[in-house]
Formats: sequence, structure tokens, C-alpha cells
Amino acid sequence: SLIRKYLTEAVYNDLKDKETTNGVCLDHMIRGAVSLPWGAKPPRGIGGVYAGDAESYQVFAPLLDPLIEDHHHADYRLRGQLRRHRTNLNPRQLLQQRLDPDGQYILYTRMRLARSIEGFRFSPCISVAERRQVEAILKNCIKDWKHGNKDSEYISVMNMTNEQHQSLLQRQLLFPDPDPFALCAGTHRDWPDARGVYCDDWQDPKILIWCNGEDHLWIISNAKGGDVQGVFTRLSTSVWALETSLEGRGHAFVEDKRLGFLNASPTNIGPALRASVFVKLVRLGRHPDFENLIRRLKLEARVYEETDRRYTGIFDIANSEALGKSEVELINVMIEGVGKLIELEKSLENGDVLDLNAA
Repeated sequence: SLIRKYLTEAVYNDLKDKETTNGVCLDHMIRGAVSLPWGAKPPRGIGGVYAGDAESYQVFAPLLDPLIEDHHHADYRLRGQLRRHRTNLNPRQLLQQRLDPDGQYILYTRMRLARSIEGFRFSPCISVAERRQVEAILKNCIKDWKHGNKDSEYISVMNMTNEQHQSLLQRQLLFPDPDPFALCAGTHRDWPDARGVYCDDWQDPKILIWCNGEDHLWIISNAKGGDVQGVFTRLSTSVWALETSLEGRGHAFVEDKRLGFLNASPTNIGPALRASVFVKLVRLGRHPDFENLIRRLKLEARVYEETDRRYTGIFDIANSEALGKSEVELINVMIEGVGKLIELEKSLENGDVLDLNAA
């Protein structure tokens, strides 16, 4: 595993007695990688390593830097100078290509940004009091910028009925309950205290904010169909409104000049964006070179299966890159790539024989 590769004896001896000013130590960061019970699913993230606070990325850089470079396939040092993270949430700079105007292929579009608030430890090490402060800050910010819908509201998990909870989980409007890895990593301690979700419209949700899941905040924009530009515009508007409200209260998102936005998992830094579409690629998805094509397009594909594991031909297609790219750059790569996939699917429907290595 990656942690065995990079947490060498020399690195361990160098870091084992170090702490951040918030008291985060190496043991906090690696417990998800070393404490899983037998038979549990493999660790998530980068070898199960999680940062306990923003300072962890500096104090424990001898471990985190090579893990980050390996996972993100990026050397973020250039000629001895640290690369600067670039943020671009301007929807006007997106490609205006309409991916599926007839609605035949794309079922759903979903984008999310992960954000942490300065001054608070991350989920593996955050205290009950800190977590409640994060929730209180979000509730106050929401009062400033409700989306003009009287039905928009924030609901704490503690205040949900069992029926509400199950309904939100089934509709994917709420983060799942903790699994063995989350419990071992410490990201979901004191569950479900100070966890909750904001929704702009429970009947037709377009904007969600998840509070105190894996990270302090996940801002999510989604819609049926393939209106990538509309989904990103709502995401951009919402995150800027939230950031403005935070700044008005003396808070800010955690951002590093080199690594971008920082969160608990080193997989979820930089733009901390996942932009995806659920798309029907029934024929293309069975092609033996499909996975190689996905990699060449700088995308990742997760197959959507029914409960009986039956092949559906539906894939969750998302950006595979993150570090060193802006949000607009990543989504433009996705737009171009998904457009290519739909074009190839149409060719297969017409009976064409395709060499995907030449596509």
C-alpha cells in the first residue's frame, strides 16, 4: 500500500514525536490505515492517511508530500519554486458545448466542493465543541442567503425522524452513516452530533450543504439531465455567497498558496472539486478498451449497478485530476471527455466498428 511505501522507518522516526499546535500527532493521522478490523473494506483516501488540521500539511510534509504527489500524479514543485494554486469559479469561462440536448444519455449532473473553516481542526481530531461551532456558523450564514424558497432549511441529523433519515439517504441528499473505516479514522466520532444538511428545496433539490461529514462543509449542486453549465453556475454562486457570509463573521475557508483548499483527506485538496455526470454508455461500457479510453480523457468511471449487480450501462463519469488545475479547467476537461464518450456511443449504436485506441 502507499502508506507502507512512504512511511518508512526513517520517516516514522522523524515524525513520531512531532505535533501541530493543535495537538495533532502522527498516530491521529494513520489510525485509519492501521486499525481496520479484519474483513473491512480497504482504507479510502491515500492509504487511509488523514490530516488532523491545516498545519498537518506542513508538520508532516515528509509523509504527506510524497503521498500527495503519488496520488495526484503531480510534482507541485517547479524548478525549486512552489507552484501556486489557481482558483477559477467563473461559469462564463466554461465551454458552452451542450452535451446531451435531447436528454437521451445523461441522467444526472452533480458537482461538489469540499471546504474547511479556518481555526478548527479537521474531522479526525475535531472536538465536540468545535464541531458544534462549525454547525452554528453554517446556520448563521444560511440566514444571510437563503435561495428565495420558503421551503429551504437546515436539518440536524439529531432532529430527523427515522423516516426522514432513510428518505434522505435513499435520495442521496445526506451523507451515509459511518462505516468501519470512518470510525477507525476518527472522522465520524460522536455521531451524529452536530451533523446536518441544508437544502434549497426538498421537493426539487438543486443546492445542498453537508455539515460535518468527512469535512466541515460539502457544497453540492445537482440537477437531472446534462446542464453542466447551469449546475456549475449554481455551485459557484452558492460557494461565493457562503464565503461572503463567513468573511462577514470573521471566518474564512482554509486555503494554502501551494496546495489550494485543504481538507481532511489529501485526495480532497486543491480545488477540492468532484464534477460528474451519470451517463448511459451501454455499448461503449462493454468495449475492452473502455478503461484505457477513460484514462486518456483524464476521467474516472464508476459503474452503477443494480442491487443484483446487473450491468446497467450507466456510469458515473468524473474528473480524475485535481491538484494544479482550476475548477473551470477540470470541468472543461469533463465536458470535452463526456462529449467524446457520447459521440462514440452513438457510433456504436449505428453499427460502427471502433478502435478506441485511435479515438
